[in-house]
Amino acid sequence: MKRVALFCSLLLLSVQFVWADRAPSLLDFTAVDIGSGEAFQLADRVFTVPQPSLVLFFEPNCSWCYKQAKVFDQLAAACPQLTMFGLGVNGSRVALQKEAWRLRVTFPLWMASQSMLASTGPIKTTPLSLLLDDAGKIIFSAKGYMDAARWREALIEHGVKLEQQGSAADCQLI
Repeated sequence: MKRVALFCSLLLLSVQFVWADRAPSLLDFTAVDIGSGEAFQLADRVFTVPQPSLVLFFEPNCSWCYKQAKVFDQLAAACPQLTMFGLGVNGSRVALQKEAWRLRVTFPLWMASQSMLASTGPIKTTPLSLLLDDAGKIIFSAKGYMDAARWREALIEHGVKLEQQGSAADCQLI
């Protein structure tokens, strides 16, 4: 029963992100700086260099979001060329500021804009993670927590090559 519910949730999520047979690019959306409250175009802060990105949708007081954020931090250290950022949902700017302080991650955390949520629909389950291609289009999504090993598998499966170069890990598109 849980698998059917998960499948239906993922199906609904994929339907939310399909407009006229094309997946949207996050380049099309704005986000809100949690600190200043200023809105900005994601393309201006995230997609300055074409590369794959991981996005974490999180909310206040979500223990699984905390765990997923820590996995993303591990991946950020192992794969420095992969862009990562978080988008807070289901909370006020002040509540998301407190959550950002609690998470203490190395990647930026912002607030999903109302226009983004109006276009995609509400994010009811967190953590929700998206893998974006270098154009900002969704190529993989995961509802709930995934450990680092499963994320590495998903990255490789979806065209991101993880390889060791010298003493530092590198990440590049295949």
